[in-house]
Amino acid sequence: MRGSFTSLEDLEVAFKADAQDRALIDHITSSFPNLHLLQVHRYRAEGETAADVESALNHITQALSSLHYLRHFRMYLNLPEDDYRFKGPRPYGDIKIATRQEEFQELLQRYATLIAQHCGRALQMVDFLCTWVFNTRIWMRFYVERDDDDRLVVRFEEGSTYFLIYSDDTEGP
Repeated sequence: MRGSFTSLEDLEVAFKADAQDRALIDHITSSFPNLHLLQVHRYRAEGETAADVESALNHITQALSSLHYLRHFRMYLNLPEDDYRFKGPRPYGDIKIATRQEEFQELLQRYATLIAQHCGRALQMVDFLCTWVFNTRIWMRFYVERDDDDRLVVRFEEGSTYFLIYSDDTEGP
């Protein structure tokens, strides 16, 4: 890709992880420094584990630190625990489902905090696409703020999930 794209503010990219995915993220963050919205769909490579995905996320968060105007980051991590499955009976009961959902939400909160720690002060929202854990495909939104002592606060509010029917330029429900 040649030319100057420094005025680009919104970018969506989807790719399957391979030996070049880190170079792609580095290229995006260096070529489009004025992004306000970045949406990344990173599909796991065959045999990739949750630890591999987390390692890739660490690289992405470090690369995001150069995007000083980034306000909204959306990501599909394709985590092994959240692989899309056809609707059908779940292999465990309702109590285990609720526990699993809570644990998965805590994991995403940790990831959102990691992202927010590396991004600039402009970042306001981090969304993660979930495909199976919550028995539907939804975006989970985490809000990024500063408290009175200027400490980073990343919070999830009940009801701050939204379905894929909402377009990307809405704020959700």
